[in-house]
Amino acid sequence: MKRNYILGLDIGITSVGYGIIDYETKDVIDAGVRLFKEANVENNEGRRSKRGTRRLKRRRRHRLQRVKKLLFDHNLLTDHSEQSGINPYETRVKGLIQKLSEEEFSVALLHLAKRRGVHNVNEVEEDTGNELSTKEQISRNSKALEEKYVAELQLERLKADGEVRGSINRFKTSDYVKEANQLLKVQKAYHQLDQSFIDTYIDLMETRRTYYEGPGEGSPFGWKDIKEWYEMLMGHCTYFPEELRSVKYAYNADLYNALNDLNNLVIARDENEKLEYYEKFQIIENVFKQKKKPTLKQIAKEILVNEEDIKGYRVTSTGKPEFTNFKVYHDIKDITARKEILENAELLDQIAEILTIYQSSEDIKEELANLNSELTQEEIEQISKLTGYRGTHSFSLKAINLILDELWHTNDNQMAIFNRLKLVPKKVDLSQQKEIPTTLVDDLILSPVVKRSFIQSIKVINAIIKKYGLPNDIIIELAREKNSKDAQKMINEMQKRNRQTNERIEEIIRTTGKENAKYLIEKIKLHDMQEGKCLYSLEAIPLEDLLNNPFNYEVDHIIPRSVSFDNSFNNKVLVKQEENSKKGNRTPFQYLSSSDSKISYETFKKHILNLAKDKGRISKKKKEYLLEERDINRFSVQKDFINRNLVDTRYATRELMNLLRSYFRVNDLDVKVKSINGGFTSFLRRKWEFKKRKK
Repeated sequence: MKRNYILGLDIGITSVGYGIIDYETKDVIDAGVRLFKEANVENNEGRRSKRGTRRLKRRRRHRLQRVKKLLFDHNLLTDHSEQSGINPYETRVKGLIQKLSEEEFSVALLHLAKRRGVHNVNEVEEDTGNELSTKEQISRNSKALEEKYVAELQLERLKADGEVRGSINRFKTSDYVKEANQLLKVQKAYHQLDQSFIDTYIDLMETRRTYYEGPGEGSPFGWKDIKEWYEMLMGHCTYFPEELRSVKYAYNADLYNALNDLNNLVIARDENEKLEYYEKFQIIENVFKQKKKPTLKQIAKEILVNEEDIKGYRVTSTGKPEFTNFKVYHDIKDITARKEILENAELLDQIAEILTIYQSSEDIKEELANLNSELTQEEIEQISKLTGYRGTHSFSLKAINLILDELWHTNDNQMAIFNRLKLVPKKVDLSQQKEIPTTLVDDLILSPVVKRSFIQSIKVINAIIKKYGLPNDIIIELAREKNSKDAQKMINEMQKRNRQTNERIEEIIRTTGKENAKYLIEKIKLHDMQEGKCLYSLEAIPLEDLLNNPFNYEVDHIIPRSVSFDNSFNNKVLVKQEENSKKGNRTPFQYLSSSDSKISYETFKKHILNLAKDKGRISKKKKEYLLEERDINRFSVQKDFINRNLVDTRYATRELMNLLRSYFRVNDLDVKVKSINGGFTSFLRRKWEFKKRKK
């Protein structure tokens, strides 16, 4: 029987929890959990490594078979040839200066072809551990080979150490070819060898399958040329599946990213808090196109505001503001100042694509010459030497170009524009699906860990719909995108912080004799973070007084919990009890701008900005809370704080929500899909005194 209900999902890396609530009565209809194994990337790497090893062995066998056929065709090897007992290292050294028997010559040639060294030293990944890296070992061996051949050096090591295999036995292919040429030159005088034999053998030693040819004959993973190979890796656009994704550093892709970043900015000023068209134009022209690494300070200066007045920017892992770098524009600008090149967005896109797809300088020059552009030969030569181009954008240039004008002339971000233009992901025809297809997840740019969680989540949703019918709402809470290894790292860091706190408390008890310090952990941590000051008066809070008279000091929620729903350290400060009473349910800005406060808001703001320079004291989120200047009594502001908690804006969550929304929309099914911040549910769980059960 069809029931009106709300489906809640708690998505983790090894489980999907679900709860079904009656829409009218709010009774619990059903609840449970689906458990599954974590998608461990390291297991994939192990399988990939074994697969690569098997492929190398297969190719080696095939190469040796071809060498044997060559030897048979020239009567150097027969079915009756006796090769046992012949030391290949001694034979190779002997063959460099004197005649070898046919059996010895065959052993030497087969041994040389078996392991033929490193072909391209520049593409070798650096080793880890205590051994010398491959590059370092090859460099060291190259010096030893200045007056010797590989076989001579290997034989010396065999006699001295009893072995030649291992990390020290790393040589370039050219080193082995040099020895092979000398061996063939000497033996040609004693055996009937023509130039065709020599050329064929050297070719077998030198030739390698190019990366875009795939694993080998019969494999479906082979391509006719580099371009076809790379286009297979690029993937297709979410909104225009017939189009390939743009390369990552295309000029228009960078412009799209930059405008999307600018549209997300919120500026604290009397007029429009969003950027106008002319301001975006000025920032692009005077900051992004003039500076290789744009900064928040430069953007603020361009629009005549202070850095701290700007919010909504992306940050790096270390918390620093991050903006788009126009890589191809600046790389070409370093080569030429000609406007007909720098202002030609289509040409810059083509250059970025060529630099991304083609690996060799010669291929790049050939493709650039075929563009029929105004590039000179000298410019082409310099462009072919540019590096660092790899990766793809999420969308095609068709999708990007479609909304560039909207990004310029509105304050909407990409998702709002796509929705307004009624563009939905079209990876498959969702209208023909009887249930939500899990295959859609394969095309999302996600880690294997998150992909598996999403697939399992869709299976849960399909099973619930089959049993209970369509839900009215689906609410998603997504766990952090961390696997067990990352989770363990996070636990270790948390344990480290806890140890530091415990050591600090023990030190206080030891030096002051105040045992009650163990009950004041939160206040002591905030005291240390605030450099021992009440933030609302900037008066000192002596540690001894805090220990003796703890009730004179209170932990205040910067933004009242009734508005922020945030009970974390990001929303807490230690202040004097009288200051907290006077502040009441106001923000620091509202309180310090009134006649009730001892200090001005400007003095407070300056102090907070200085504290924020040390991220160990004040996080970005806490700084934003402390410097919040909007009126929290306005409904629009309160709604914004609620939305911060109700909407999880991480890429992974957005992708899953877009997938579900698209399915329900194209099938005319009235199901609302929302996401919720894990911190918000944690707050409600504590508020309602619900215990989180792990078993």
